[in-house]
Amino acid sequence: MSPYVFVGLNALTLSFNLLVALAALGAPLLVLLLEISAEARSKVLYRKAAQHVSRAGLVFIIYFLLVAGAAMGMLISRFPALAGPWLDNPKPLLPALASLGVCLVAQIVCVATWKAWRKAKAAHMMVSTVGALSGLFSVVALTTLGWLVWTAPDEAIPTLGCADLWTAPLSSPLWPLTAQGALLAVTAAAGLGLIYVLSRRAKDDFGRDYYALAFRALTGWGAGFLVLQGTVHAWLINVSGLPPDGVARWTWLAALGTCGLALLCWLVVAKNEHPLRLKALVVLAALLLMAFVGLLLYAPLAALVLPVA
Repeated sequence: MSPYVFVGLNALTLSFNLLVALAALGAPLLVLLLEISAEARSKVLYRKAAQHVSRAGLVFIIYFLLVAGAAMGMLISRFPALAGPWLDNPKPLLPALASLGVCLVAQIVCVATWKAWRKAKAAHMMVSTVGALSGLFSVVALTTLGWLVWTAPDEAIPTLGCADLWTAPLSSPLWPLTAQGALLAVTAAAGLGLIYVLSRRAKDDFGRDYYALAFRALTGWGAGFLVLQGTVHAWLINVSGLPPDGVARWTWLAALGTCGLALLCWLVVAKNEHPLRLKALVVLAALLLMAFVGLLLYAPLAALVLPVA
């Protein structure tokens, strides 16, 4: 197999799992925004959309934790020399593990109490707020942890603590990368949430008006956060510079193109009078979002694999 194809397949697999992970952590904030919209506009259909997204988020976070657990188990069994120092000193892992645990519990409570707390909307929104904050903090904690794993010298690992997650200078690419991850999490929740809503149409017969509203609301929020993460990506490029000529530059340009096409798909659906007729664009936008993440991952993976291949 060509090493370029090998890297591409791995980037595609990672992009799917990363997109689901981001959607799992961004879903609670999207649920909260939909609940606020329901109260502000006095439309119960927004609350039904929030209910759908919360169920999708719970599915996503369970999948993410299972895959992450399996990956950690494989890492420990196959590469004990790499995993050993972090198991001996797990302090830098604690913020991510704690926030993920809180996010999981909040999402379970959120899904389980839609009917029971129908009249206690403030209490339910409080749970959604806890889920939103813990989900976004999980993105921050996991990104800073990944940066620490990548940059910390081996001899420093035994002495690292939680505070070392936040010691990167303000000029570091870590901070725009973290902000982009947080915004992309809500984008992913909207994109994959739409797929979940679409898959439930035959079982949850909430009426054509509901699905039209859900399509418009989720594509609108998805497009908004996609634009915001694009502006933060510009900050990242300003800090770290353009990717070098060659594979990195071309994959980066292709990633920007897929991002723009996904945005166009969502805007067309959001502005259409009959959004349910545009299901293909909803699916296409989700695939383009996965391609966007995969293309961003391609260059770092190629840098690791191709010199050895």
